[in-house]
Amino acid sequence: MNQPTQDPLEALRERLPAALERFFTTSRQVVVNRAIEDGFSFEEAAWIELYSRETLLQRVADGATTEQALDESYRNGRRALAASIYEAALASGVGPAAAFHAVVLLEAQAFERLGEPPPYTPALILAGCDTAVAAAAEGATVAQQIDTAYAMMRELASIKG
Repeated sequence: MNQPTQDPLEALRERLPAALERFFTTSRQVVVNRAIEDGFSFEEAAWIELYSRETLLQRVADGATTEQALDESYRNGRRALAASIYEAALASGVGPAAAFHAVVLLEAQAFERLGEPPPYTPALILAGCDTAVAAAAEGATVAQQIDTAYAMMRELASIKG
């Protein structure tokens, strides 16, 4: 029986960096493409991809399937972009209502690029802005303020719907 000239595990270790680089390059492109398909601009899609990286790495390390890891990392990338816009608006001196409105405008622009109407009426957006203000007053994090405001908008939309 012939002995292998190289330990199979060592051969795998040598190929692993290139394989990982291909995986993450492909994964990054999948996230950017999905964001663009969802109506985000290329620049917004690139930010979503950047914000998605940590989740992608963590989910892969946790043993999630590639599809699960990409889906969760994309959602988290979108949430992180929204939080970044919200925080930038707050840093510019506006309050939570205007900051939340900036986040809603981002979403509205994505729908408009797809030729679809934004899903929320002005009345629902105003209710979301008021909810963001209330959540901020209660000491909620930026992510909680955004989530709470959107939850209120969805709840009101379902009642009126």
